[in-house]
Amino acid sequence: VLAMYLPSDIYGHGSITFGDAGNSLQSQVSLWVASEARDGLSQYIALNLSDHHPLSLLYYDPTVEAEPPSTSSHFTELDLDWVISRSGYNRDDFVIAMRSGEPMNHEHGDRNSIQLKSHGEILLADHRRLTYWALEPEWEWRGSAGHNMLLINGLGVQYHNGEEGTNESKSHAKIVRAGERDGYHFWASDATQGYQLLNPDVESVTRSVISFPDLATAVVIDKAITKSSESEFKMRWHVENADGLGSAEGGGDGFVIKRPTARLSAMFGGSATLTAAADSFKTQNKEYPFRFVDVTADGSSNEFFGITVLAALPSMSPDPVVSIAKSADPEASGLWTVRIERDGFVVVVHVTDGGTVPEFMVR
Repeated sequence: VLAMYLPSDIYGHGSITFGDAGNSLQSQVSLWVASEARDGLSQYIALNLSDHHPLSLLYYDPTVEAEPPSTSSHFTELDLDWVISRSGYNRDDFVIAMRSGEPMNHEHGDRNSIQLKSHGEILLADHRRLTYWALEPEWEWRGSAGHNMLLINGLGVQYHNGEEGTNESKSHAKIVRAGERDGYHFWASDATQGYQLLNPDVESVTRSVISFPDLATAVVIDKAITKSSESEFKMRWHVENADGLGSAEGGGDGFVIKRPTARLSAMFGGSATLTAAADSFKTQNKEYPFRFVDVTADGSSNEFFGITVLAALPSMSPDPVVSIAKSADPEASGLWTVRIERDGFVVVVHVTDGGTVPEFMVR
């Protein structure tokens, strides 16, 4: 009966859930907002992007006209300093998001972490339903090690040891640059303060992202500097494997993350020789292991600069042609050129490794 009154949708939801529906978005809250505020966007979210709960029928008001999101919301910088770039709101659309900003309740140690989905799959995961018991090994995954971010000597930003439950940490980050141009979105986040809480020798840590939503591709630029001690740097990338259907392979100058209907093809380069290796972590609380890829810089240094090109693809599509090269001109020693060719389009990004936030130009 509920399905008759609450229509299913273009997103593939519209199913009925009882009790705890896990991490799915349920429609009863959006329907209540739509009914109380006569808000068409909430009505659209409820009917097109949510699963239905028996309570949904109590709040559904069919006189509220559903209004889809506008294209102006494809790039969003929230006042929380969270940033979202997307190609649209359908199941197969490309979405990449970054968690910057200040501490808040029920958080993780994830400043400068990004998540990515496309073609109906989560391709860079932010792990869900992690333990609330700090003495279990799985607790580590609430911190930076369990997120898609840069690690310095194995450490990221500060996160407490469970004495605050899952409440806020002391780590801050800030969006220092953001904007929208024809064909791409961009932003940069400075998470230095959060890293310094664990490693006072850190001088600066920034992550910049250039998103090309219509190409389902992003360029991620990491820059980190330490004050005196040489450090080991690695970029960690996590697989969605809660259902046991995710995998990863690393080798050469790239890695690939695979899901049933899509994959993430990644290429990287930087100031040091980089090596990708897939790994996993098994905990008794989960049926399937956590899977991830570490891209590690060879040796130790006071400074790290890395470029990663992330291309989301349907499972059977060919890889894009990607090159990441440093200029051989001594007068342009900090200039890197990224060239991406896919789906009949060519994008060239010039990146200058100078200062704490690298500069770039797209053509």
